[in-house]
Amino acid sequence: MYEIVGREKIGPYYGRLIVVFSIPDENYRNAYLSSLFTSFAPSYFRLSKRGNRWSIEVRVWDGEYPYVFVVNDSRVVLDSENPEKAVLRPFPENREFEFTTSIARLGEENPESLKPWHVIHIPTDSSHASIYENSLVLRLRTHSRITEECYAEVLVNDSKRFLRANRVGRVGYYDIYEVVLPGVTPRNIRYRFITKTREGEILTYGNRGLRDEEFIRFSGEVVAETPWYLGTTYYSIFPDSFRKSSTGKEDDCLEWGIVPRPHGFLGGDLRGIIDSLDYISDLGVETLYLTPIFKSPSYHRYDVEDYFSVDPRLGDLRLFQEFLSKAGRLGVKVVIDLPVHHTSVCNELFVKAVLNREYRNLYYFHQEPSEVLVKLVNDFLEGRISCVDLRNSINRLSEVPYEKFLDVKVMPKLNVLNEHVRKYVAEVVDFWLSLGVDGFRMDVGQALPPEFVEELKKELEAKKKNTLLLGEATSDPTYLEELLVAGRYDSLMNYGFMRDVLMVLKGMTDLDYFINSSMSKYSVLSPLKSLSLYNLLGSHDTPRIKTLVGDPLKLEVAYVLLFSLAGSPSIYYGDEVGMVGGGDPDNRRGMIWDESKWDKELLKLIKDLIRVRKTCTLMRKGLMSMSRAGNLLVIARYLGSNQALTIINMSENPSLTSKVSSLRPVMSRRVNAVENELIFGEYGFIIYC
Repeated sequence: MYEIVGREKIGPYYGRLIVVFSIPDENYRNAYLSSLFTSFAPSYFRLSKRGNRWSIEVRVWDGEYPYVFVVNDSRVVLDSENPEKAVLRPFPENREFEFTTSIARLGEENPESLKPWHVIHIPTDSSHASIYENSLVLRLRTHSRITEECYAEVLVNDSKRFLRANRVGRVGYYDIYEVVLPGVTPRNIRYRFITKTREGEILTYGNRGLRDEEFIRFSGEVVAETPWYLGTTYYSIFPDSFRKSSTGKEDDCLEWGIVPRPHGFLGGDLRGIIDSLDYISDLGVETLYLTPIFKSPSYHRYDVEDYFSVDPRLGDLRLFQEFLSKAGRLGVKVVIDLPVHHTSVCNELFVKAVLNREYRNLYYFHQEPSEVLVKLVNDFLEGRISCVDLRNSINRLSEVPYEKFLDVKVMPKLNVLNEHVRKYVAEVVDFWLSLGVDGFRMDVGQALPPEFVEELKKELEAKKKNTLLLGEATSDPTYLEELLVAGRYDSLMNYGFMRDVLMVLKGMTDLDYFINSSMSKYSVLSPLKSLSLYNLLGSHDTPRIKTLVGDPLKLEVAYVLLFSLAGSPSIYYGDEVGMVGGGDPDNRRGMIWDESKWDKELLKLIKDLIRVRKTCTLMRKGLMSMSRAGNLLVIARYLGSNQALTIINMSENPSLTSKVSSLRPVMSRRVNAVENELIFGEYGFIIYC
C-alpha cells in the first residue's frame, strides 16, 4: 500500500510529497521499491521491517507512478493492497518485454480548489534558479489544471523587467514555466512570479511563497565556469570487442567476426586501443569511456576480482599508462567504468567476508555461509582452484546466502555503506586518479545510496578538481533529479533520449510528445546538469541503433538530434561505421576494421556533426528551446542574442519554410533553397550557427 504522510517544506516553500510505501511481510529476507524514481531497479530504496510489514518513506513530485516491490533479491511482487494495475512496455528497443505494475496516484490530478503547493519555486534549488553563462534562468512549477499564464518580474540593480514565462516541460501533474534573462551578474537580483489561473485570478509568488508580493533575493546556483565534460563528445569502447593487437593472446577466444556474437572472449586489448587512438582522434571525439578494464573472470569485466590491476588479457598497468599518455597528447579525456555495486566472488573482500565473521557485513549476508561455500572459497584462497572454477562452482549451488546483482549468484552485492568498504573504494579511485584518469562511470549508479555517492564525490574533488562522476541510470532522468543534486552525480546516462528518438522515428509517438518529453528532461534539471547529460543512441546494454531504426534517412535524423539537443553526445564503438547487432551480447560484436564494409556516408555525417559541434560553441553550451512548424522540428540553442538553429523535416513528405537570413548555414542534407524559401526533402535537415 502507499500513504501520503506530508509534504516537504524548505523554509516557507513547499516541495515534494512525502509518501510511505509498505508491504506485508511473508518471511522475506529483503524488500525494495522499484518505480520511475528508482530507474525501475531495486536500487537504494530498501524497505525496513517494522513488525509484520516492510516500509519505506520516499519524496516524490505529485503524479502517477507505476511501482512494484522486489523481494528476496529478484522476485517481483505487486501491491496486493492496491487494486490499480497497469501493463507497461517501457523499452521501445524491446517491445516484446512487458510487465504488470501497481499504480500510485500521488497528489490531486484534478484539484477542486487552489492549494499553496500548487505553485512551487524553491530559490535555492539550482533547477529552479541559476545563472548560467551570464543568463538568469528562473523556473516555476505549477499544477497543470491551475495555471493559464505565468510571468516573472525581475529587478536587476533596481532596473525592472517584466517577462512572460514559457511553458517548457512537465513532471507529474505539474507544468514547468521558464524565463531567461541574459546579461546579468549575481549581484543584487530580485524577482517574483505572477500567474493567472484558469478562473482569471491573478496570483503573486514571492519571498514567502504563494500570495506573497515581496521580491525573492536570488540565491540559486551560479556557474562561473563550465566543466570540461559539459557538452563533450564521448566515444564508448567495450575493450574485449574493440581491437585485438598482433600481440593479443589467442587462448580460448571466439572468432573475431562471429555473428551473432555469443558470450565469451573475443580478445580485444589495450594495445589494440592504443593503435586505434589516431582513428578515434580523427573522428573528433573528445572523451573516451571504457567499460571495465579490471582483472575479472568474465569478458565484460563487470564482476571485478582486483580493482588495482588491469586484466591480463587486456595488458597491464604500464600499457594502461601508455594509453593514457597518448590519449592526453591527442587531447582526449579518459573515463573508466567502476562497478562497485557488486564484485566478483574472487574479490578479496568477498573472500574475507565468507571466511571471517567479522567481515561478513562487507556484503549483505542473510544467513551464514554453508560449509560447501566456505570450502570453495578457501580452496580458491589456497590456490587449489582458479577464479573461473570458483565462479562455476558457485553458479551450480542451489542458493547462496547473500544479496546479489539481479539474480546472478557470482555478483554479490557490496555493502558500500560499510566504513571499511567506503575506505576501500576511496583507495581505488585515488589509485586510478594518480595514474591520470579524468572520471568514473558508476555501474548501476541508480542503486548506490546517495550518502555513498556524496562521500565519493568529495573524495574525487579533494584529489582532482572537475573529476567527472557519471552515473548509470537506465530510465528517464526526468524522474531521477534526486541523483543529480549538488554534491552527487555530475551526469547520468540518458537512456530516455534514445527511447524518445526511437519512438518518434518509429511512429510510436508524435512530434508533440517528443518535444514535450525532450524539454521536460531539459527543464527538470539545472542548465549545468541538463547540458552535461550523457545522451546515447546505443550502448553495450542495448541493440545497435542501426538495427533498431533500419531506415538510413531516419538514422541520419537520429544522429542530428543527438548532436543538436542539450547534453553530451556519445558514440558507441562501431555505430559510426554502421555496425548492426541485436541485444546483449550480439551488440558487442567485434569492431569492423575492414573499411570496405563501412557505411562511409554515415561516417562522414557523424564526423561533420562532430566538427560543427566543436566549431559552434552554442551547439555545445547553449540553452535550449524546441518548437514545430507542421512536420518541421526546430531546435534553438542560444546564449544572449546569439543563436544556433537545427531544422529537421520529421517526415517523408516535403516541407517548406522561409529562409533564415540572419544565420549562416553550416551543414545540410536534402534541403534546397528556392528564392526566399527552403524546401525540405524526405527527412532533410539544415543546421545554422
